[in-house]
Amino acid sequence: MRLRTAALRQLSRGALCPTSSRTASCLAARTAPLLTISQRGQFQPRRGYASVSAAECQFGQPVHETHPHILAAGELTPGISAQEYHERRAKLAASLPENAIAILPSADLKYRSGAVFYEFHQESDFLYLTGFNEPEAVAVIQKIGKDDDYIFHLFLRPKDAAAEQWEGARSGEQAAIDVFNADKSGDIKNISKLLSPLIASASQVYAESSSTKSIFSKFFSAKNTAEDSFFGLLKDANVRPIRPVLNDLRVFKSEAEIKNMRLAGKLSGRAYTNAMRQQWTKEKDLCAYLEYQFKAQGCDGSAYVPVVAGGINANSIHYVRNDDALGENDLVLIDAGGEYGGYITDITRTWPVSGKFSSPQKDLYEAILTVQRSSVALCREDANLSLDQIHRLTEQGLRKQLEEIGFDLRGNAMEVLFPHHVGHYVGLDVHDCPGFPRRGVLKTGQCVTIEPGIYVPNDDRFPAHFRGIGIRIEDSVCVQKDTALVLTTEAVKEVVDIEALRRNPKGSIQSPKELKCETWSQCEVRSQGIRHKHRTSASRASSSTTLHHPQLPSYQPTTTTTHTASTTHKGPYKDSKLSVPAYLKMSESSLPIRSSPSQATPIPDDDHEADLPLTMTASVVLTSLPRDATAALKDAGAFDKPKVTVRFKAIGSAPILKQPVCRINATQRFEAVVAYLRRVVKCGPQDSVFLYVNNTFAPSLDEIVGNLHRCFRNQTDDQLIVSYSMTPAFG
Repeated sequence: MRLRTAALRQLSRGALCPTSSRTASCLAARTAPLLTISQRGQFQPRRGYASVSAAECQFGQPVHETHPHILAAGELTPGISAQEYHERRAKLAASLPENAIAILPSADLKYRSGAVFYEFHQESDFLYLTGFNEPEAVAVIQKIGKDDDYIFHLFLRPKDAAAEQWEGARSGEQAAIDVFNADKSGDIKNISKLLSPLIASASQVYAESSSTKSIFSKFFSAKNTAEDSFFGLLKDANVRPIRPVLNDLRVFKSEAEIKNMRLAGKLSGRAYTNAMRQQWTKEKDLCAYLEYQFKAQGCDGSAYVPVVAGGINANSIHYVRNDDALGENDLVLIDAGGEYGGYITDITRTWPVSGKFSSPQKDLYEAILTVQRSSVALCREDANLSLDQIHRLTEQGLRKQLEEIGFDLRGNAMEVLFPHHVGHYVGLDVHDCPGFPRRGVLKTGQCVTIEPGIYVPNDDRFPAHFRGIGIRIEDSVCVQKDTALVLTTEAVKEVVDIEALRRNPKGSIQSPKELKCETWSQCEVRSQGIRHKHRTSASRASSSTTLHHPQLPSYQPTTTTTHTASTTHKGPYKDSKLSVPAYLKMSESSLPIRSSPSQATPIPDDDHEADLPLTMTASVVLTSLPRDATAALKDAGAFDKPKVTVRFKAIGSAPILKQPVCRINATQRFEAVVAYLRRVVKCGPQDSVFLYVNNTFAPSLDEIVGNLHRCFRNQTDDQLIVSYSMTPAFG
């Protein structure tokens, strides 16, 4: 087949111009130079045309003509067009001072030993601006004028038949102009001579002054100050760091970048879900399966070295040995993700090796998952929060959840249990835009991770049933104006879904009607009618038998007792102790005993009591509540309106309701919303329907609708937006 070489890839100041993809033998067909300079100094494109065979096109990376199954017409890398690369360079030029230049070296080829090299990975800033994916290259963006006009120089390895016989094809100098849209190109061997006049004429030079990771181990070495070295050339130049400038550009993702990251998340999530369906006995087998699945699903490969940590190995946050056996009663923590078109996804999931959570594992997992869902929902611009602020809110949420299941968090307990930040930016790198501050308010187009984790060491401070357990749950999230777009939702994380995958490995996850609602068991406390509520699962509340956890003391149902000088709070785990401050100690005989909750009377305010914060310990022994606590309890559960408005939005192929708006009592549980929707869309007994609030999270069935409305309603029309689909759609 003969191709007319008119691929619209070349750009000249934003305009697409015809170009050709040809080998060196085809270049002789040119009768005119590719670029001429007008009287005003502007570069004008002049393209020759020739007929070439598609089989003759040889480049150092895929292009559309040679790899149409990978790249669409006009793309330089998967999903990213030549036009977008031009716009990135123009934005960089616009942010530079007049007559400044930016110098960016590519990554170097790293050698394992002798002539054995590692797989090449391009330097992210260089790739972001050029789309060029070969080693031994330098890009120079030379600003001309005051606006976003620039000259793009690309210096790279020339064509070399002998070298290419061993190493594979190189793109060469002409392809730098024809394919990668450089205005000027040159042989990398002459880098000193090529850079010298550019640096000398520049008002400022933007570069990484400590760069040692590029191809020029000698030329770019900070220790090399010879006149013809990079730092020798910069000796008299006004040098500025380029990373902060590029971080400001890279932190905001374009629509094409988000699509790449969403695709990487979708494909990686499917790999996770497939792995959960199977029984594994070795970390290395599970690791190998995930890396295979990433590629089999359509990713380019793993985005980073996977963490596959069984049992206590999960307490090492960056455990990558992946060589241990998996115990039948252990959890396994996986931190891995695929890469597509240079863009990565970052996912962490934790699930039981056996396919069934033990009671302690389930309680700790659901405590973390509850906080993770809430933190994900905060990743939207109108929340007006930074990653640092979300981290603090996450830590507060984890503290509350852990205290409810019996943890004593005095001293530095939270630093031990939750030692890392809740999230980081993500994009071309796992930790994208290094150095970009996490204190800035999140804006639309930024992509971050949310990854709360709890790692319980073998420490007597913590309940025995939790010791040795490490759990982290992580999703990649794209910030939008009024919602958070979860990029990794295909990796299931609900307890009921994880357990269903093992019970029915070839089927789909359970529908909402199969979810077991949790109940609130009311535990009577020996004080003036105070009723301490502790959340337990329906199955545990109805069981009179003791649940067992392997190699640990027996797991006990919830009970609460009081003692004279100290209080042992026997919540789910019998060894959780909360000491009573000295000023609150009193004799047991001073506490009136109520025989049943029905005899309880309201606790009156005492004007002489100090306004102390109400703690769990205090609630067991105080004979009256502080004024602020009584006022708060009086209004607890009260809603501004007796009914709230719910608007249903269909996702994908879900049927659209004729009447998408309805009103429901604020005190109803969310299960009533699910039941109503199933009835309206006429779901059969075996049909699934999935409901999400703000396209972000699926509420528990026992959540109160009024609380959901109060926290997540649309501020414009005061409606609770509930999206629904017939297949899983969001995290």
